[in-house]
Amino acid sequence: MSSSAAYLPDDAAERPIRLLLVDNHAVVREGLRSLLDRESFVEVVGEAGDGAAALRAMDRIRPDVILMDLEMPGVHGVEATRQVNESHPVIKIVVLTSHASEEDVFPARKAGAV
Repeated sequence: MSSSAAYLPDDAAERPIRLLLVDNHAVVREGLRSLLDRESFVEVVGEAGDGAAALRAMDRIRPDVILMDLEMPGVHGVEATRQVNESHPVIKIVVLTSHASEEDVFPARKAGAV
């Protein structure tokens, strides 16, 4: 078993990765969904426009992976990542951000993003 396979649910090799898109810009979510819908290995199972909506959606749909923006109104991406990691550590969070500074990225890694 590869090290990456150890992070996926037992049945992940037999089905697409269930992905939740989280970004406060609808056009970004639509663009990402359009690209990801072309791939057989991933299934976009939900979208959220802010961290609070992401937390509610996560509890309802239980994705394998969350693609999380950092800069959002309300619950910030770092805080949402921390809460997801505390309550559902098997869900992996990948940060998607246009901010490339260490001040933006390191807190997300510390909160549990991969």
